[in-house]
Amino acid sequence: MARAGAPAAGEGVEPIRRACATLQDQASKPLTVPARLDALEVQLAAALDSVHALAPAAGQLYQALLPEQRQTLDRMLKHPR
Repeated sequence: MARAGAPAAGEGVEPIRRACATLQDQASKPLTVPARLDALEVQLAAALDSVHALAPAAGQLYQALLPEQRQTLDRMLKHPR
C-alpha cells in the first residue's frame, strides 16, 4: 500500500516546486504590498493544488487502516507536536 501513494506524493510536491520557481524568478523585483499579495496567492494556490493531489491517496490509505490505527492517526493529527 505504501507504494501506491508514492506517485501521489510526487504529484503533491510538484505544485510547490513550480511555485518556488515562480517566486524565485520574481525575487529580484521590489516587494511592494501588491507584489507580496501576489506571492502569497501563488503560495496558497500551490498548497491547495498539493492537497488536491494528495487527498485521494490519503483517503485510500486511511480506509485501509484498522479502526485502532485510524484512532491513533486521528489523535496524532488532533494534537500535533
